Amino acid sequence: MRSIVNFIADDRGADIIEYALLAGLVSLAAVATLTNVGTSIKGIYGKIIEELGKAPGGTLPTGTGG
Repeated sequence: MRSIVNFIADDRGADIIEYALLAGLVSLAAVATLTNVGTSIKGIYGKIIEELGKAPGGTLPTGTGG
């Protein structure tokens, strides 16, 4: 019975689990943020390429996919 009480009272591994959960949440937030930023940057470059194509004598650079 005493060993069960000691097992329940032992919290030596709790800190590691908390840090692992925190690191996972931070990683998840970073991935979500970078995904949104990447999408925004892609849209900005698309607009720049579109405007360059509209310029007098403007041609799109090769290999842009646009």
